[in-house]
Amino acid sequence: MTSVIQSDIFFFVTTIAVLVFTVMGIVLFVYAMKIVSNVRHLSEKTRIEGDFLLDQMSKAREKIKAGTFGFRSLSRIIRRIITRYKQ
Repeated sequence: MTSVIQSDIFFFVTTIAVLVFTVMGIVLFVYAMKIVSNVRHLSEKTRIEGDFLLDQMSKAREKIKAGTFGFRSLSRIIRRIITRYKQ
């Protein structure tokens, strides 16, 4: 009779442990999905800003090659970049 009681206690404890680990796994999965979403958002913003900077640098290179790059051109480029980041 005691082996039946011991097996019932074992299955009860095992069931509780499985439920606790399942809930913990679900909570960790939800947090992981939030982290992945934030990383995706940051990488998208980084890509957009990187494209903008590359575009501005290529325009500056074109002006340097054409010989029309001066202080005014440099100040316009810097002003565009600063106004972009103030928004």
